[in-house]
Amino acid sequence: MAALIKVRVKDFNGALLQQQLKAGSIPPGGLLWAGFHRQEDNIYEPFVEVETIGRRTNPDGGDDILDIAEPGELRFRFEPDLTPAQETLLNSILTNHDSTQFSEGQRNQATDLTAKDLLISRYQNWDSLNPQEKDVVLKNLTRLVARLIDRSTNI
Repeated sequence: MAALIKVRVKDFNGALLQQQLKAGSIPPGGLLWAGFHRQEDNIYEPFVEVETIGRRTNPDGGDDILDIAEPGELRFRFEPDLTPAQETLLNSILTNHDSTQFSEGQRNQATDLTAKDLLISRYQNWDSLNPQEKDVVLKNLTRLVARLIDRSTNI
């Protein structure tokens, strides 16, 4: 299992990238965001310049061994190694990735937060709701409970 290094100087949405790799049947593997800083909401932004990301003491007593990363450096480890077709697909996914888009999980979470606020508001005014509004509240509540039990539920 050799390290596969790709350099893309652009922002990445980590959750969306994982979803895209899975959808593309890229085998599960390790991903080190070597040349990136993690920002809020799972967004990875490339370093501005080469940075030291690790340092080990040299067992021979010489200078420390430095691990440096180029801006935008992604390090993958796949078991087994990717086929040429899979590597071509990986390159396409990395090139076409749009960090401003959300993964399915991120969209569900945003929907959950909106639904939660609506449920609280509707609960406080339950007696004034008509039957159709109560039906919508019950459907949202069912969805939230199902997602609370299993985050992968998408109803």
